[in-house]
Amino acid sequence: MKIGQHDIGYPHPVFVVAEISGNHLHDWDRCVSLAHAACDAGAAALKVQCFTPASMTLDIDDDAHRIVWQGRERTLFDLYHETALPLEWHRPLGLLCNTLGMEYFAAEFSRADVDHMESIGAPCHKCASFELTDIDLVRYMAKQGKPMILSTGMATWTEVNAALECCEDAQSILLKCLSAYPAPPERMNLAGIDVLYAMAGLVGLSDHSRSNDVVAAAVAMGACLVERHLTLARADGGPDAAFSDEPHEFAEMVACIRHTSALLGSDVLGPTDDEQPMLRYRRSLWVTADIAQGEPFTRQNIASLRPTGGLAPGRLGDVLGMPAPRTYRRGEPLLV
Repeated sequence: MKIGQHDIGYPHPVFVVAEISGNHLHDWDRCVSLAHAACDAGAAALKVQCFTPASMTLDIDDDAHRIVWQGRERTLFDLYHETALPLEWHRPLGLLCNTLGMEYFAAEFSRADVDHMESIGAPCHKCASFELTDIDLVRYMAKQGKPMILSTGMATWTEVNAALECCEDAQSILLKCLSAYPAPPERMNLAGIDVLYAMAGLVGLSDHSRSNDVVAAAVAMGACLVERHLTLARADGGPDAAFSDEPHEFAEMVACIRHTSALLGSDVLGPTDDEQPMLRYRRSLWVTADIAQGEPFTRQNIASLRPTGGLAPGRLGDVLGMPAPRTYRRGEPLLV
């Protein structure tokens, strides 16, 4: 799968995504600083959310439409009004990211949002965990024919499979996600990565835990995309600050990913360059007692021992009982 100029999946580097969500705080200069911080920290992409409050919920104040988010109660409409990135900022922010060498895309929450990101040339479409069961929206995203990133927080196997079936027109990657903010690392259930891999062949991690142990484990299990929230400083506040990395922390996560990837190395079996000098210390067949010509080879006069030099150990069964074709001395490699 290819997102913009980046190939996604083994053996390519893990695709690291910085999510700024509501951390823009409705400040354009802060958006610019976040883009530069993401680039400097090693992100390959900046991800935002494309929506208007009306594409998320109704402007109603009742029990069904109220939420306690990060310790503060408000209506859903007010929360989304606070976190929405102005639509007119997407194009210049995307151009800035492209100038910095990063991809720019968004999670979208309505057909109009998808159309808006299409209009600025987004390289892919992202379905958030909460929208995964909105089959009409998922199908509309996939119809654009671009790669699909599907977060799977809260989703059952049946729900994930139903969303995937809508994506016949697009390549898809499934992100393991725990929809808790912040997410307790010990409840990430990363074993589910294997299930998602079997379903889609490409798997990643949408992480709200801020734990590099979680990221390292996910990469070791095959995650080829890692997404984490980024803020300039948690002390600046905002509805998503509590589960966002500061730039130095994000850079540490990227370093953790690269180190883990280096540890994984290649899936090619066989001696590496580092192992080549050790090959000579493998076992081979050696003479352990003097043997006269015509005397049979037995376990009492030959054995598989280190180093190499004689016949391969696997030949032991072939030569046992064979008459010696010549005289052999103890300590001699067995060659016949």
